[in-house]
Amino acid sequence: MKALVFCSIFLLSSSLWASDQLPRTKVVKGFDPRTDIISDDLQAGRYLIYDCTKKSWICVLKEHFTECGKKREEDENNQKTYARCAPISEHAVKFACFQEQLRLLTNVDSEKLCVLDSWKQHEINLRRSSRDRLKRTSEDHHIFE
Repeated sequence: MKALVFCSIFLLSSSLWASDQLPRTKVVKGFDPRTDIISDDLQAGRYLIYDCTKKSWICVLKEHFTECGKKREEDENNQKTYARCAPISEHAVKFACFQEQLRLLTNVDSEKLCVLDSWKQHEINLRRSSRDRLKRTSEDHHIFE
């Protein structure tokens, strides 16, 4: 029994000594790997985006926010109707981003964020020309009455 107690004390003290000898890793303030790793390619941050493909609001790091803007620009340049992503806003801290995420989740029709401006303008122009054609047709028809 004495040997077991001695062995336990020895193992405990050697593990404490070993932990003192390990290099200290820098603690990143505000980062919790249990909650901040969203997926293999996303980490939580203070930048809010709407992922049109996954249909979800996400608070991400700046690099993901920038990437989202580039994807949207590519989709716009390729004259697509819908964007893959919509960069929304930057916040002072992650918590503020999470609060905004909750607010928008319940108050905004997120699908509208995915429709690209070039397509909206195209639709407006089509409707105007259609309306103008109808107007001219009705005016022409009115002349013959």
